[in-house]
Amino acid sequence: IGVYYENNNSATQLAGTWAAIANVSVAFGFINFGKIQGTSGTSIILHVNVDVSGASSGEFMGVNRRGTGIQVWLEPKDAELKGADTLWTNWSLTNDDVNSLGVTQSMDERNELMWTNVPIGTKDENHRTKFGIVIKDPKANGASDKVRLEIPSDMVQGNVVIRGQKEVAR
Repeated sequence: IGVYYENNNSATQLAGTWAAIANVSVAFGFINFGKIQGTSGTSIILHVNVDVSGASSGEFMGVNRRGTGIQVWLEPKDAELKGADTLWTNWSLTNDDVNSLGVTQSMDERNELMWTNVPIGTKDENHRTKFGIVIKDPKANGASDKVRLEIPSDMVQGNVVIRGQKEVAR
């Protein structure tokens, strides 16, 4: 099974392939950003799991009641990034082919896209993860059975400084 992406030049590229093994998570590809601040490696690891467990749709990892689904997730890794920043996508299969994002084709669904433990499949605005990945309008893209992401060329970090008023002597 292969996963493809569109690069900056609108050319379709193979992200990676894997042999589907039921209920076994596999890291099948990564995006390597090299070094940040000269000390830590930065990458986004791509994982996949073929779910044949028959989990119900209410469970976190369950895709549909028949248990025929694939979860693909991106897991940013960096020494400076604290806490989880994982993006989960849940896809349904019909006759071993991807049928839809979530359980129902052409419909946005809450659990079809998860950001760490938060369902965002029905959110109608862009989101930015801790790593700086922009999740483009999950509701509209989910209704088209797509997940659109903008992945920065390096981890996005910010520095916020809060200062009080300076007291003036009178």
